[in-house]
Amino acid sequence: MTVYHEQFALVPPQYPRRAVQEAENHRALAALYELVENAIATAENYVAYTEGRLVPLSSRGSELLAASKELRERYRHEAPCGWTEQKVMQHCEQEVTVEEMAELLLRPPLDVAGIRSILRTLQETRTQLPRGRFLLMRDNLSALKPHQPPDLARDLSDVCGALYEIQYVDLMAELRAELSELDGERDKVQEKLKDAIHLYERAVAKGDVVEVERAHRQLIAARYEFVNACAKLMHQILGEDMASQESGFAAEMEALRRDAADSISRFAEALHERRQAFRNDLHNCDKKRLEEDGNHQKCLEVYNAEERETAAQIGQIVEQKKKLVEELRQKARELRDITLKQKEMVEAQVRAKRAEEERVTAYNEFVNMEEQQKHRLLRCLAYFDGMEELTADLRSYVDEMVTRIPQQNLRQVLDQLNDIEAEVFMNAYGGFVSCCGELTVKKMHRLDTLERQARLLEHNRDSAMESLDPNMSNYRLELDDIIEQMKGVSGVINALNATQDAGEQLFQSVEKGVLAKYERSGTPFVHPLQEYGIKSVEERNRFVDRSMHYVENEERKVLEKRNVLNRMRQAVEEDEAATESAIRNLNEEPAAPEY
Repeated sequence: MTVYHEQFALVPPQYPRRAVQEAENHRALAALYELVENAIATAENYVAYTEGRLVPLSSRGSELLAASKELRERYRHEAPCGWTEQKVMQHCEQEVTVEEMAELLLRPPLDVAGIRSILRTLQETRTQLPRGRFLLMRDNLSALKPHQPPDLARDLSDVCGALYEIQYVDLMAELRAELSELDGERDKVQEKLKDAIHLYERAVAKGDVVEVERAHRQLIAARYEFVNACAKLMHQILGEDMASQESGFAAEMEALRRDAADSISRFAEALHERRQAFRNDLHNCDKKRLEEDGNHQKCLEVYNAEERETAAQIGQIVEQKKKLVEELRQKARELRDITLKQKEMVEAQVRAKRAEEERVTAYNEFVNMEEQQKHRLLRCLAYFDGMEELTADLRSYVDEMVTRIPQQNLRQVLDQLNDIEAEVFMNAYGGFVSCCGELTVKKMHRLDTLERQARLLEHNRDSAMESLDPNMSNYRLELDDIIEQMKGVSGVINALNATQDAGEQLFQSVEKGVLAKYERSGTPFVHPLQEYGIKSVEERNRFVDRSMHYVENEERKVLEKRNVLNRMRQAVEEDEAATESAIRNLNEEPAAPEY
């Protein structure tokens, strides 16, 4: 048996007067049996001792009654009757073991008032406590650990401290930390965009058209990458809702709320279950005590009735003996029978008294150990009464602090972060649209110019073919080169349109967050394509106006050349017709007669 078991074990009753009482019992029995045996011997020797023994035999009846009374008053059973701690626990149907009670009573005393004061302080404060004071309070809450179930998912002190600390967390910093990886990527792309802008500006300053176009394409690609990086960050904010991410700060808050509810629920359930078990054991003790009290009272009544009957019979025998002393001479045989019967009755009395005293001692022994068990149970229930008040305060603290978890603040911060990133995205996307549009307009102008040159070369080629101009092959080569350039420019325009479409798809993927930002700010939303489209149309009209004036002059000159060629062709045809007519006339003249 362990030390704590011995400390809280039931102490069996001790009998320090056992030897003295046994000696006293022996003397009482010996005195009684001696009188009985002497009476029998006297009766059997009646004939020989009739005259010498009749008077003492008659006078000692009162001594017999006194000895019987002394037996009733002084006889006690001072010896164990078999009651042990295990037997008492089984008899009282105790569910809680001695080890469980010892473990409960050996727990360090809990300052319930102090714990409740700490919980009220953390619950009622509206400003953040000094760090040192909070840590001291959290350490004091660790006194709950020995009193909580071992299977708690999280310590109550840890849960209470975390519920307080989360009220003062910098939500924007937490969300920014979750987006730090994407911020780093966007910063790298932004640096790349700055380099592309500087490269484009240097190319424009130099004036090299090919280098400007190459730098412009690189600038478009850099702007697209920057828009894509901004869109990724917006996707992170809008896509799955950062509050539902498993590893995010919102998930930590949800886990804390769930752990707090589970811990306080499990703590209260365990406390209620153990308290109910102790109450059931106390009820069983009281029930068994009532049963033993009833049995004790019944046995005591039966014994008292038997004792009264036996005492009355002994008194009657003594009286009869006195009467028979006078008649002994005539009734010697009857006297001997009476003395033998007297012995039987005395032995019966001794057996009854011995059994009764042993039963009474066993009853007292049970009552003593049952009182000890009840005292242990009452101490344990007093412990649960104290813990019940603490449980109510803990539940109140957890319920209120859970409602104060900054869920709404998280939503507001998410909206604020969305507005910031939407502004960055629109700036990047606007620059991308403008950059693509500028190069597209330039390429459209270039394509118009090449088409005009191609028409002029076609005209020159056709004219050269008609006039057998030796430069006809040069016109054909120049026309082929112009056509190849037109194909290249068309390919660039198609690539720019595809890039513009890709940028538009990125915009559409984050359009919800962008529109929400403009809706919250009350600013009307204008799409960058719409804004730049007006500028590009105006520039296109100016180019068309300038080119049309040039085209009209060019077409007029071409028409004049074509008229000159037609007149020349007509003159040549007339000369050829005249020559043919003359030749035909010569052939038709009659031949000169031969002489």
